[in-house]
Formats: sequence, structure tokens, C-alpha cells
Amino acid sequence: MDNHYHWVLEAPEANLVEGMTWFQNAFTRRINARNRLWGHLFGGRYKAILIEGNLGAVGYTGRWQRDYLSEVIDYVHLNPCRARLAGPGHETRPSVADYPWSSVAMGYALPPKKRPGHLHGDTFTLLDLKDTAPGRRGFVRRLDEIAAAEEELDVASSESSPRRSVYELFDRGWVHSSKTFREIVLEAFGPAETKEPSRSANSNYRSSELGKAFSESEARHLLAEGLRHFDLDDSSVARTAKGDWRKVAIAWAISERTTVRQEWIAEHLNLKSASNVS
Repeated sequence: MDNHYHWVLEAPEANLVEGMTWFQNAFTRRINARNRLWGHLFGGRYKAILIEGNLGAVGYTGRWQRDYLSEVIDYVHLNPCRARLAGPGHETRPSVADYPWSSVAMGYALPPKKRPGHLHGDTFTLLDLKDTAPGRRGFVRRLDEIAAAEEELDVASSESSPRRSVYELFDRGWVHSSKTFREIVLEAFGPAETKEPSRSANSNYRSSELGKAFSESEARHLLAEGLRHFDLDDSSVARTAKGDWRKVAIAWAISERTTVRQEWIAEHLNLKSASNVS
């Protein structure tokens, strides 16, 4: 795109930061050297979103089978259509494959020998297609059909669209996955494991969707631990007074160790309001 790019990549090792630092710095230096420019090329730091692989897929009510990975790949390939740079209705580029600066035109519409080595051939398998001439035509035709349907339905602004979540993902999301996968990630990499104190963490991190998700995961852990310690359950929490010292102790622990809102604590400990938590 004019001021950013989207890149779906698989990192077999935990080295995304090092890889992206090298890539963006090297790319910027070479562009600046070639064009006698200086300074930043990209608008800001890259944003990384974790995507669950092709497991536990849920079905669309439409024609295509949905899974989280292929949904994001479709979003990236259809981005030029949404920007009116190609696709149905465009005067000179009526197909997704007519946009020259994407992995469709530069890769997946071409035979394997003409395709850049970094493009993953399993993308065809993911969509139940074969990497043959008919399969590649089907790959492009499928994207064109989705683009035409989105143009007709104005998917980007439709609250009821099953694809709406992908648009919101790039605005403020950190993971695109099932609830189970999300919980596994939070359990494995939350503040309790990294030993990072929530209150002293970077303010941008705390206010991010990822920071909020980790904080809520830790709050749920503390809530469960506190209820177990004081031999309470949901029914007893509902019956006890809002000033019960056990509930106050749990609320204090959650407030001290996480950044969840006081409304969240009030709701889960039946404290009626945020002011009671305060």
C-alpha cells in the first residue's frame, strides 16, 4: 500500500523482533541510498498479530470454509480492492491479480518456478486448491468473487458480517484465534510467567489490547485463587455483603497486581459498583 504493508509470515523460532528489526532497517537504508533520501520510511513501529493455524476451524454460513489463517490471508490479498486500487468496478484492473504489488500477481498467480521462494505453497492446500494452472486460476477467481460480494454488501461497515472481526483485528486486536488458543497463549506468556509487574510496565503496553488481555487473565487467576483460599464459590459470593472482608481482600489483591478496571472487580465479586471497589 502507499504507506504500509501487510505480511503474513510463519516464524519457526522466537525471533520475530530480530527479524523485523533487520528487515525494516535494511529496507529503509537501501531505499534511502537509492533515492538520496534520509530518515524514516515507515510511519511507525510494526504491529504484530498472532494467528491460530488451520486447526479447529468453524464454518462460515457462506460458500467458503473459514479458519483464522486463511481469513487473514484473504484480508491481505483483498486490501487493494478495498482501497479501490483494483478489483470489481476498476476501469483498468478488474481483477485482484491485476494489482502488481501483491503476492497474488507476483506469486500465487504464477507457476512455482516463477514465484519468489519465500511464498508458502501450502496456501493452496489451506484453501483446498492445487498448485496447478486450474488451481491458480481458481485461487484468483475465488478472491475476485469475494471482492465482488464485499463490494455489494459493504462488508467493512456491516456489523453483522462474519468477516467484520478481521477488520477490527487490524484496528486494535492482538490475536486472531479460538477462545481456547487465546487462553493457552495468555496462560503461557502472561505476567505471572514473565515476572513483569503490571503496574510498572510500559503505559502503552498496559493500555494495549494485549496488555489488557494479559491483565484480565492474571485477574481471573487471582480471583480463582482467592475464592479457593477463602472457600467461596459463585453462590456464596452473591450472598455475602459487599463489605465482607474476604471479598475486600480479593479485590485488593486484584487491584494491586493487575490493571483491570474497577467495574470488572465489582462485577466478579458482586460489589455492586466501582465506587465500592475504590
